[in-house]
Amino acid sequence: MDEEPGVRKLLRNVLAGAGYHVFEADDGREAVRQVESSEIDLVIMDLAMPVQDGIETIQALRRVRPRLRIIAMVRICLLRACSKAVTTFREAPRRPTC
Repeated sequence: MDEEPGVRKLLRNVLAGAGYHVFEADDGREAVRQVESSEIDLVIMDLAMPVQDGIETIQALRRVRPRLRIIAMVRICLLRACSKAVTTFREAPRRPTC
């Protein structure tokens, strides 16, 4: 479960290529609906999700299937973090050396 189609495609290709049957969801509520209606053994999910955040989704999944295995991912965009750091960087004032 991830809101990014590219991430879902990558995971689907890897897991399906290894012989697993893959269900996809682009938000937490859809994932909960799928777990309620299907025999799903494992959920791989991003914690930062639209509609229902990852923690709320995990709690809902646990209510539906308490022993469900869940792998929660946290993606950190280094490019954004670096960009923000650079825009807030300030050069220290120079003092004359004598």
